[in-house]
Amino acid sequence: MKRIVRVPWLIAIALIGSVAMAAEPSPFSSEVSASTKVPALFQEPWAVASHGSHLWVVNFSKNIVELDADTGSVIRIITAKDDGNLEPESISYNAGHLWVISNNSVAELNASDGALIRVMRAKAYDFDFDSGPIDFSEQTAWVLNAHNESVTELDASSGALIRVVHLHIQFLSNPTTGVFYGPLDMAISGSRVVVSDLTVTGNQIIELNTLSGLVIRVIKAGNGPWRNTRGILAADGDHVWITGDSYGKLVDLDTRTGSVIRVIKHKVPVVGFVTAMIVNGSHLWITNQDNTGSVTELNANTGSVIRAIKDTHYRLTKAQVGHSHGGAAFTAVAATRSRVWVVNQFGSVMEWNSSNGSFIRNIK
Repeated sequence: MKRIVRVPWLIAIALIGSVAMAAEPSPFSSEVSASTKVPALFQEPWAVASHGSHLWVVNFSKNIVELDADTGSVIRIITAKDDGNLEPESISYNAGHLWVISNNSVAELNASDGALIRVMRAKAYDFDFDSGPIDFSEQTAWVLNAHNESVTELDASSGALIRVVHLHIQFLSNPTTGVFYGPLDMAISGSRVVVSDLTVTGNQIIELNTLSGLVIRVIKAGNGPWRNTRGILAADGDHVWITGDSYGKLVDLDTRTGSVIRVIKHKVPVVGFVTAMIVNGSHLWITNQDNTGSVTELNANTGSVIRAIKDTHYRLTKAQVGHSHGGAAFTAVAATRSRVWVVNQFGSVMEWNSSNGSFIRNIK
């Protein structure tokens, strides 16, 4: 199976015994400017994080825009510079801090003012050009490093390295045919870190123990309903949801046993070319890219459709879709405060009422 190299839009999703090594000092600084009206506000928006009344949107390789989640107005533009460049790719919120993956490093910022706390980029962390996403388990942060086939665990309070877990995946890289295999996405569910993975011998999910970093189990797709998955997943409790082997299909797995709980089948555009997926309580939100784009809310307990919201406010042309990375326009989704925000790669953030599906605004 040919693996399409993982890019951040596949996974940029926001949710409301080793020797520790200190984070390396850096000239990385944070320039923060307050503004309520900025020209060309969103330039290839790529990722999103939310908390309370704040929303942070990453403009890929450029800056971070902080919005008031209640009004849509700009609070500040965060432009952190490392040797003159900022290349933010993904962002997560945790306990008053923003964690930003940027150019083979992880930067930690103060969420209240955008000020830099620290940068982690020493070789020992094992970060690479394809690191991300980042997720949290109690006092630790976990980062997937797809190219290096590893997962890095950090102390979330100090940035100190706890361990690097090498997944020891047997992959094939053939420069002649462009075939490549490796980990695609990661999420944390309780005491488990789950990693979706494409390998020479078939698709699989690797489960790690958050306390020890040891492998709990490897769930093989075999000839099951997610055998040709693109690897996008979400996790909560004893459940992990992963994209199926075709359009219109998601698979709900039991992380305790690896068995299939249910196969969720819905026609396009309810479930189509899935580009992002999050769990928010008993709700599973997914973004789809088809001819027009859609956002779908599913009951996480049953897989039934609560509502499907079609993009009628920023309709995309085939030319626009063709020029997007991987053919996706919706790159990320966040849900909190009875609202859902969807990042549109072509220059906007769309907001809906998550209670009734009504459109609120398109922020450009």
